[in-house]
Order: sequence, then C-alpha cells, then structure tokens
Amino acid sequence: MEKQETLIERLARKQGITVEEMREQIAMRIRKGLSDTDPNRRLQWEQIPHVGDIPTPEEYLDYVLKWVYKEGCEELLKQYLMSSFGRNSYRRSRDGY
Repeated sequence: MEKQETLIERLARKQGITVEEMREQIAMRIRKGLSDTDPNRRLQWEQIPHVGDIPTPEEYLDYVLKWVYKEGCEELLKQYLMSSFGRNSYRRSRDGY
C-alpha cells in the first residue's frame, strides 16, 4: 500500500521544490507574521495553537485547514490543490521565468 502524501509534500511537489524548502517557506512566513509591526495581525499569528515557542509548519497548516472548514471554504482549498498552479510554477522556475 502506498503512503498517503502529506499536505506539505503535496504543496512542495506542486511548487517544484523539496519538502524541506516548503517547510522553510512556511516557517519563514510564520516568523514574519509573529514579528509583524501591526499588533492586530501579530495577535492573529500568536493565537495559532502550538506546543513550542512558535507554531511549526504542521501546526500552522492544521490551524489553517480547520479555519477553512469552519468557514465553509473547502471548495476553495480543493480548487487550489487540484489546479495546475503548481505545474505552472514549477515550469516557470525550471525554465527561469
């Protein structure tokens, strides 16, 4: 039986990057959000449930997915994941444009 692809693996594949690069991109966004100069935006990031000092990429994605489903936006997520966005991104980065 084939191992099911994680969301981070799928996002990395769609972007044409490694899982480690995808995790670092998400971690970078988390750090940026937590250091936002706007206290309201920073508070939104601080409210993401996490075990350590800052949310991990997995904790962030878990939070986002729960929000998407709570808000009834799962069709939006499905369209993103099923779109050709990733293939086009990969082609652009591979071809240098």
